[in-house]
This record gives sequence, C-alpha cells and structure tokens, in this order.
Amino acid sequence: GLLVSIKAQTNVDCHGGNNGAISLSVSGGSSPYTYQWSNGSTTQDLTGLMAGTYTVTVTDAKGCAGTANATVTQPALLAAAVTSVTNVDCYTGSNGAVDLTVTGGTPSYTYAWSGGSTVQDPTGLGAGTQTVTITDSKGCTAMATAVVAQPSAISASITKTDATCN
Repeated sequence: GLLVSIKAQTNVDCHGGNNGAISLSVSGGSSPYTYQWSNGSTTQDLTGLMAGTYTVTVTDAKGCAGTANATVTQPALLAAAVTSVTNVDCYTGSNGAVDLTVTGGTPSYTYAWSGGSTVQDPTGLGAGTQTVTITDSKGCTAMATAVVAQPSAISASITKTDATCN
C-alpha cells in the first residue's frame, strides 16, 4: 500500500518567522505521486513555512491516497522589559544600574548595551539613555531602552557684604 509519513520537520527559529520546513517520505503504491498540501502547495516537501499545522494528501498513479500532517512550531516572542532603574546618586556620577527581564525566544541570550556592556543587568552607569539589543541562540532580536537620571548640579554662590561696626 501507499505509505506517507513525515521524514523531517524544521520549526521556525523566530516568532512570526517563515523558515519552517517539512520533508515528506512516500513509499509503496504506484509512482508518479501527486501532492496536495493544505496550504495549496503541490510539491513533495515544503519550505518557507510559518508556524501552523500542515496536512498533505498523496495520490499515486492508480488513485490510491494517503495522508500525513505535521505541526510547525515557533518560540514565544522574544521580549525585554526594564524591571527597574537605579539612578545616579551625584551629578556626573557613575553608580546607575538597570535591571532587565527577558522572556521568550530560545536561550541563551547575548546583550549589547549602547554603553558597551554585555551583561543582562549593567551597573556602574552614568546618566543618560541606555539601549540594549538582546539576541537569542537562533539570532532573533529584541530591544529595550532605559533612562538613567541624575540629580542637578549643586550650585553655590558667595555674597560678600561689608559691615560697618560702631
């Protein structure tokens, strides 16, 4: 009889991506075979797939049919959120810090902060806007921005007064 099965399946690397693939194995029956996939494709194997379930019906030269299906998955959306910011204590100081939370994607993650740091939660920061690009193990990216504030400069002035003593 006609045997139809999924030989290999490639899941999507990044959420919303389209690099999924399905490789089909067909044996038995009488060639040539025709293929009708649920997405309209008529090829044996599929590439360029988004996440979803795909079903194929294979028909042989004598009209015998077999079906198979595969579900292509994707990781959760890679996202980053600034959990907290520690502002600089003194004007022009450098004791600011950012606490970052990363979700989704495929661990492990790398971090590229605008100030040069490569850790998830940088410390020793000066005042200013800190932007980070997070990249997961599949090359998916997300960005986040944190603003580290500082107090105003202390200004002082001395006023000289002349007093006349009697």
